[in-house]
Amino acid sequence: MPQVFSSEKELPQYIAVRAAGEVPYISLPAGFPEDSQWQSWPQRLYTSLFESGCPVSPEQTAARIATALDGSSALFSSEIVLPHLKHRPQRRKQGAPKREAQVMQTLYSLLQQGSSPGWKPAREFIATAVKMDSVTGYLDPDYAADFVFFETRGHYRNYLGDSGVHEEQCYLESPEIYTRACLTPFVQNYLGAAAVTGMLEIRYRTSGSPFTPWAGISAFRLTSWGEYVMGKLEKIPVWEPRRVLSFSASGEIVSLEESSPQTKKLLESIGKEIAPGVYRTGKNQIIEAASTEAELQQIIDRLRSVAREPVPPLWQELFDSIHENVVQLTAASEYLIFQVPEHKRFLALLLEDTSLARIVIPAAGRRILVHRNDISRLQRQVQKRGLLIEITE
Repeated sequence: MPQVFSSEKELPQYIAVRAAGEVPYISLPAGFPEDSQWQSWPQRLYTSLFESGCPVSPEQTAARIATALDGSSALFSSEIVLPHLKHRPQRRKQGAPKREAQVMQTLYSLLQQGSSPGWKPAREFIATAVKMDSVTGYLDPDYAADFVFFETRGHYRNYLGDSGVHEEQCYLESPEIYTRACLTPFVQNYLGAAAVTGMLEIRYRTSGSPFTPWAGISAFRLTSWGEYVMGKLEKIPVWEPRRVLSFSASGEIVSLEESSPQTKKLLESIGKEIAPGVYRTGKNQIIEAASTEAELQQIIDRLRSVAREPVPPLWQELFDSIHENVVQLTAASEYLIFQVPEHKRFLALLLEDTSLARIVIPAAGRRILVHRNDISRLQRQVQKRGLLIEITE
């Protein structure tokens, strides 16, 4: 039975994570295959659409998604839409960006036309799309792939360098092979991209296609976010992460009240799971998870954004005061660090001569620190005692 899936509620958290410079973990439908290429596909998509440090406003996010899906920008390329087509010849690529923009606009317009309130069968959308001139003309055989392989199991293998044994290879001269191996997966992956960016709610069953797991989409409909992206809804849909985290009054235990892979990943980085969905954490663990004060603030902001109200006083105090635990060290560029050689007379001078103690600061590892302004003074003092200091890099 198909499972209903939507990324609409998780999208604000995904964008917040990307804005923090990380690649979000994207939820996928139940029954989605465990293949590593496809498990990482949504992350590659988000990396392509949203740069690190991207704005988190819904208006800017919607504009970014719309210009990618309608072909106005080159963010959503064929390498993202068709990852299974690894081999692309270098010839006949003139006009490829223009063809790419045209086919994206065609699919986007088709999505807008079919955006009735109810569910739309995916097969109807795909059957219409693969017959449209801009789609069939975009992925011509020479541009998309030279050939597809037939394995003994009958599954297509259309990338070069495969070590498997193939009984025969077939050039993309057959319209049926071309449609099945290239055009249909192209449209199915386009629907998958719209789903993981929150625009579509889909009905999904495990895919039997050798080309794409998004062949498992049996039906779809626009979400409120999708209507807003396409200009059908003027009011911005609710734009905030789901509040799924409860904090204990003791100040040590946090509980994940609803499934949220992104929040679970955050908790695993700052605490230890002591029961399903229950984590022990605190000031030290949170500090250990950060390498800069900015990262520390990002962790606190993310915890606050998914916290169910009210947050107990002990946690509020921790959030408000955690920056008091940051020690900022500024590099003292006016000091030079020198490695002291195994020289008995010089070592003895450093240990016994009180006049040098006012110039030289001892450090671990047989090193000394000397202020830049005291270098000449040190050399003169040591020369008076019969030694010559030569400074080398």
